[in-house]
Amino acid sequence: LSPYYPPHALSALVATWLPLNQAWMLYSLTMVSHYWLASVSVYILATAMGTAPLTAGFASLTLSSLGYAMKQNSSIVYTCAWVPIWFLSLLSNNVLASGISLGMMLLAGYWPIAFYAIPLGCLCWLLA
Repeated sequence: LSPYYPPHALSALVATWLPLNQAWMLYSLTMVSHYWLASVSVYILATAMGTAPLTAGFASLTLSSLGYAMKQNSSIVYTCAWVPIWFLSLLSNNVLASGISLGMMLLAGYWPIAFYAIPLGCLCWLLA
């Protein structure tokens, strides 16, 4: 699903030398690390927007664990992990981070979420 996404390609390459159970654990660990990335980036985004730490923690738990993103389809998980980083980098006018997050979002392979996030991110950039 995400053959050009670098972390997925690396884990797939490593998984070729592992037994099936360990390869599945590596695949699951890669997805769990992206859930963690989404959670931390939503927390940082919420605090950057001026919310209280408790509210930012609630937003982090709610938005990073939303039902649509909690799937075994890796491309959805990877794409959802990069969306808050895309918004955060555009709100802070960080060109390098916005380019990396946009590229990783598109390489992750689930374009329906990315194509909705791109115009919203551009709107965030205009409002910043």
